[in-house]
Amino acid sequence: SFQQLRELPKATVNQTSMRLSASIAGALTSCGCNHLPTKLSPLIRSLFTSLKNEQSYQRKQVTCRYIADLVLILTGNDSYSKARTKLIENVCNLACEEGTGVAQSSQGATLAIEFLIKNIDRMKMKLQDFIPIW
Repeated sequence: SFQQLRELPKATVNQTSMRLSASIAGALTSCGCNHLPTKLSPLIRSLFTSLKNEQSYQRKQVTCRYIADLVLILTGNDSYSKARTKLIENVCNLACEEGTGVAQSSQGATLAIEFLIKNIDRMKMKLQDFIPIW
């Protein structure tokens, strides 16, 4: 209930809201292109927040799958080409980051790229179609 949620420590509420937002973004992604919102920023922001901050490896894997699926969905729709390119660039940049506190985020981004590459074969596409990765 909302009352129980209010009584939780603030860090738990933030983690809960992050997971809820990522789950909603993932559900929309799973529904396909016809159900994506016009503005993708909130959806992508939710997935990236989870990618960067999620502590659970299993939940991070699910987020990575959603990101890879979203890239493939956006690839099939020309009106989302800028969003797709920016999303791939951001994942690649995160995967290449170094420094304290980013190792876990970097590993998550690398995992998202791995899921994307596995899905490329399934979609009968070529890696060359994904300029920032290629």
